Amino acid sequence: MKRNFVMAAFVAVGLIASLEYASIAQSPSPTTTPTTPTTTPSPFSSPTPTPTTPTTTPSPLSSPTPTPTTPTNPGVRSSLSQFDKQFMVEAAQGGMAEVAFGKIATQKASSNVVKEYARRMVVEHTKANNELKALAKQKGVTLPTTIGKKNEDLKQKLSKLSGAKFDQEYMKEAGLKSHTEQAQLFERQVARGQDPDVKSFAAKTLPVVQKHLQHAQDITGDRSNSSNRRPGSN
Repeated sequence: MKRNFVMAAFVAVGLIASLEYASIAQSPSPTTTPTTPTTTPSPFSSPTPTPTTPTTTPSPLSSPTPTPTTPTNPGVRSSLSQFDKQFMVEAAQGGMAEVAFGKIATQKASSNVVKEYARRMVVEHTKANNELKALAKQKGVTLPTTIGKKNEDLKQKLSKLSGAKFDQEYMKEAGLKSHTEQAQLFERQVARGQDPDVKSFAAKTLPVVQKHLQHAQDITGDRSNSSNRRPGSN
């Protein structure tokens, strides 16, 4: 009987163990939600640089880009002799001075004869000046834009005079003296100039200058100022 009791106890224990195993097998496993791992950057690692558009900052030592300038005649390099260049410079200053003197005389002269002479100087010297400018551009020569100190001083002197005194001084300085100097300048260029175009301009303009001198001599009656050549001759 004791043996039967022991057997019954083993059977009971086995049955209980089987029931517990079955219960465990039938219970659902917990669902695991997948997670995306996040990477925490190391405090010693360098962050990934964000691409940026590079900007160029000029160096304070770099030279600024120069502003292009326009030469007298782009692409033309003057090959004139110094003698020819000097003639063009002096002819330009003398011509501009005659225009400046003439403009003053048309306003201040008391004599109609002097006023008419002054008007002629303005017109004919302006024409010659424009021809000289065109020639200078062709030859690559930069002409002066001012009449020079000597002519500027005379201009200031004339502007302070009036009446008969003005007429006398204008005809003496701008009519006789200035045209005598210009006639000699043009004569030298015709005789000694090297560039054929510059010599041609001088030869063309010389008779005009000589006629201006001759006209001034007729008005003043003073023929002490004259060029080496006879005024009006070829």
